Amino acid sequence: MAKAQFKGTILSGHKQAAVEVPFDPAKKWGIVAAAMKPGRRGHEVEATLGGVRFSSFVVARSRKFWLLLEHEHLRAAGVAVGDDVTVSLEPASRRQGGCICGAVRFRVTGPPSFVCVCHCNSCRHATGGAMVPWATYPEGSVVPVKGDLKRIHTSPGATRGHCAKCGTSISYQHIKRPGEIDITLASLGDPEDLEPTAHIWVEDKVAWLVIDDGLPQYARTVGQE
Repeated sequence: MAKAQFKGTILSGHKQAAVEVPFDPAKKWGIVAAAMKPGRRGHEVEATLGGVRFSSFVVARSRKFWLLLEHEHLRAAGVAVGDDVTVSLEPASRRQGGCICGAVRFRVTGPPSFVCVCHCNSCRHATGGAMVPWATYPEGSVVPVKGDLKRIHTSPGATRGHCAKCGTSISYQHIKRPGEIDITLASLGDPEDLEPTAHIWVEDKVAWLVIDDGLPQYARTVGQE
């Protein structure tokens, strides 16, 4: 996604400073609007101000969009509240994820190569769900931040990772796809912008589940019918 550059005036907020973003990120970058609703932390972005690059969030307030600026960002960039500045903005290239109890945390860099909903028996048994949404990344893009996954072999060639304390299902790898790792969307922070593009293993789908979202459906997986 292309960077956006704009000019604005730094305004003072209750806990942070902010500068108005003159466009709707949901429309410009295809960000799902749910991430921008009041009460949500907003959409993570990479911003450059005064030659300093940092991570922050764009939030929606009073029908406008605002880039949040920590005071440490202002100091590093050599600017202050009231200054007119030029800002470069782009969607964040990384996101945080983890388990429900917080014992396991990880960071993912870059976009996924594939996002799907899996209906196979193995995924359903491993998670207890009727289906499981996954995002596929290069293995090196997923970096542990806290704790370690407990890994188990659940079927020939397949290894699943989960938190040993709370049981949250987090990862899947298969020897037929070396160098790749699948991450459950539910374990990723704010995954609303990671929309599935296909349903796989629908031959195992539970009978009462109706798929009517218009996405491609594969009896097993892409290229394996």
